[in-house]
Amino acid sequence: DSRWGGKNYNGSSTMAAAGCGPTSVSMIAYNMNTKITPWDVAKFMKSHGYAVPNAGTAWAGIPAALKNFGCEKVHASTSMSDFFEHLAKGDGYSYGIILFRGGTKGGVKWTGSGHYIAVTDYKVKNGKHYLYTRDSGGYNHTGWYCYEDHMAGLIKQTWSCYVPMLNGEARKKKKTEKKAAETWQVQLFSSSDKKKVEIDILLKQGFSMREVAKRLNISHSHSMVHTKILNT
Repeated sequence: DSRWGGKNYNGSSTMAAAGCGPTSVSMIAYNMNTKITPWDVAKFMKSHGYAVPNAGTAWAGIPAALKNFGCEKVHASTSMSDFFEHLAKGDGYSYGIILFRGGTKGGVKWTGSGHYIAVTDYKVKNGKHYLYTRDSGGYNHTGWYCYEDHMAGLIKQTWSCYVPMLNGEARKKKKTEKKAAETWQVQLFSSSDKKKVEIDILLKQGFSMREVAKRLNISHSHSMVHTKILNT
């Protein structure tokens, strides 16, 4: 996002180059406060010493920022079974952050070195675990990915958390958006490259497909290609 992508994050790199940590936290915190931006989280990281020059974001900064911006029951673990157990509780529990190491699994490359990615939904199908990831990086792996097929062996650390304000109308909204995400695929019939970039940016910020269509004055029913319910 041009509003903060070019800002200096850790003394050696910009937000666009090294701000995946604060961006991932903001994607989760947005569910409690829609005014929170990646730069708000970045300022917290910088002021508390978690923005590390020539590196990125210190591991300790992730749980600290999640708690600071309203998340509860933040738990760090290297055990995927622990992570899945938390996510399986559903509703406000289906959130977390993953730290990837460099590598490729099942043809999917998450990063060349290290990269934080937000998780905002979870499901199990045919004995395999699927995570809905929101990727702010250049590989743009936002969507449903299978842990066993695309992530196993590439995860350094996970942080799970509870989003306390995700209840009532918020829960209803999430269920509606989840259904929309599974039945609609963003694919404009005839849009300019500029419009596609705008769509990509908004999706990375955590906006739903319907919210993106509304913000850009695009008819949701006419701008998306209707597909069968995704099976992955």
